[in-house]
Amino acid sequence: PQETVTLRLSGILDPQPVGQEEFLPSLAGQVSKEVIFIRYGFNPTPAAMDHIYQLLKDGPVRNRISAATSLGALLANSQNPKALPAARTPRAIDEQRVADALAEAARDDDWRVRAWFGEALQAVQLSPQLSKALADQIRDPHWFVRFMAVRAAGQRGLKWTEILRNV
Repeated sequence: PQETVTLRLSGILDPQPVGQEEFLPSLAGQVSKEVIFIRYGFNPTPAAMDHIYQLLKDGPVRNRISAATSLGALLANSQNPKALPAARTPRAIDEQRVADALAEAARDDDWRVRAWFGEALQAVQLSPQLSKALADQIRDPHWFVRFMAVRAAGQRGLKWTEILRNV
């Protein structure tokens, strides 16, 4: 999330039967124009981080989900900077505060936020605190939260029974 990415797209959709369409650089003398998308990297300044923490606490559901997944990505980058492209060093964050915020997201009143907590942990090294939060989600009353927690555990090669036993 701290890296700026530029994506350039161009193409004209070739009107073929469904399932056979494709994008072409030109079609019938028409040349496609390039569209440029830029996603600017996030700079985790104290003010920016405070804003994310605030969104996670009392923002609309969609923003709370985005805040949780962003914090998970920031924590993963901080824990494993070698996974980033060469010459890119993540800016320092308070890993414990991020883990605390994520653990709180796992207890959110809205099941949708709790469900995306597991997704936020995709590449995060689980601390005892986050392992317990994931284990609690496996026991959550909402079926989709349980599903996402078991999925998150499975993506790590863990069995949900191991998580419950180790907490």
